[in-house]
Amino acid sequence: METLEEVRARIRALVSGPGKTSRWVLSHLDHADGDWCLIWPFSWEEDHYPKYKNQTGGRQWPVHRLMCEYRHGEPPSASHHSAHSCNRGTEGCCNPMHVSWKTPSENQFDRSMGLPRRREKLTAEQVDQIKALEGRQRPIDIARQFGTTQRNIRLIFSGQTWRDPSSKHRHFTEDEVLAIRGAPSTVPTAALVPQYLGANYSQIQRIRTGKSYAWVNGRP
Repeated sequence: METLEEVRARIRALVSGPGKTSRWVLSHLDHADGDWCLIWPFSWEEDHYPKYKNQTGGRQWPVHRLMCEYRHGEPPSASHHSAHSCNRGTEGCCNPMHVSWKTPSENQFDRSMGLPRRREKLTAEQVDQIKALEGRQRPIDIARQFGTTQRNIRLIFSGQTWRDPSSKHRHFTEDEVLAIRGAPSTVPTAALVPQYLGANYSQIQRIRTGKSYAWVNGRP
């Protein structure tokens, strides 16, 4: 069995080829932030694990398994799985801090126990912002911006989620957002609310402070 140092050297050599995927994997092997999922930024087959394809040999490896082996060394046995503590493997999580070797029974038990998922629940206001970005940014960029997955973004765009017709949540155009932000600081937020039909104080205040619609006006 290889030592951990030998395993890491082998994996670094494996992913050191040309291409964006190689550079991404290589730069995230030592990723040490376990608070959030690290989502694979490239395409992959839905409901499957993202795979890394070696540019020279053409062989494919599940990215999360490469991460697990790099962090923990070789699996204890051929039957061990690279299991996700976040339960988001098929949603693209490749965070080496979220994977560990587990037997099939251990992995199944964890799933049945419903371990916590590191996912931020989108708010109605965020969904409005996501809808406003359709056609303006790529789904992958929107997903990164709001800490969710490309699949969720596409479901929102297609109306398969967040399609409640009774929702009265106010949508704002880019011009409206710029107008709100351009109002003099001496004008109280309460005075702006009546100018935007269906809006409330909280929405206007969050726009003024840049906490919502951050993508408008060049904000990061």
